[in-house]
Amino acid sequence: MSPIPPTPRSSDQRTDNDTSAPNTVANNSATAGICEPSAPRRRYAGLSQAQRRQQQQQQLIAAGIELFGRHGFRHTTVRGLCREAKLTDRYFYREFGSLERLLRAVYSDCMDRLYQQVYASVQPAAATTDATLLFRRTLQQFFQYMRDERIARICMIELEGVSDSMDQHYHSYIRSFAKLVLHTAQRLSAHQQPPTEHDLYLAMGLVGAIRQMTTHWLQSGYNTPVETLVDSALLLFHSALRRQS
Repeated sequence: MSPIPPTPRSSDQRTDNDTSAPNTVANNSATAGICEPSAPRRRYAGLSQAQRRQQQQQQLIAAGIELFGRHGFRHTTVRGLCREAKLTDRYFYREFGSLERLLRAVYSDCMDRLYQQVYASVQPAAATTDATLLFRRTLQQFFQYMRDERIARICMIELEGVSDSMDQHYHSYIRSFAKLVLHTAQRLSAHQQPPTEHDLYLAMGLVGAIRQMTTHWLQSGYNTPVETLVDSALLLFHSALRRQS
């Protein structure tokens, strides 16, 4: 099977020279000031201009996690966000330009951290691995991560209905997680058969079901023990594994 694809990287921040096209945090930091004169850079508190911009981007993302996660995207204002980030709105408009672009960056940040945790937890997968134990540990990590109400709200709810672009961004992550499930199931199988289109849809349905379980858990005030969720989700994973066996 082909290597696991990386998670979708969002184009969230703006470049200095393009007020409409967004850019990633890494690229934006690396190219900051590239068209400016080659005069010595000013340093602030020992940080270069690029480092300072990256710090400001992270301050805005952290503020977005707090406000989008506590109050929701539609109830967050630029003024409130900048107050939370302890930055003026000039920095917000330079780095993101709109609340939607910041939401995209915040969602990517949360989902990338989740993906890395899940990816690391399934690395021991092989035909000799105890599949139930492997997926139980993975699901325990997933639901513990979602116990942070801010993270769960951002990952599960806040992108719904924002725009077509955000819907596509959300679905790109669903596909990445589905492919990770397929990759892991294949490694656990002794037959090593290439996944079919049917398998992909099954995996996407599995990921969607876990998302719906998490959303209900969040909206019900986390009143169900984690192990109950894990046991329920394991039944779904076993169905996927039987398809691969």
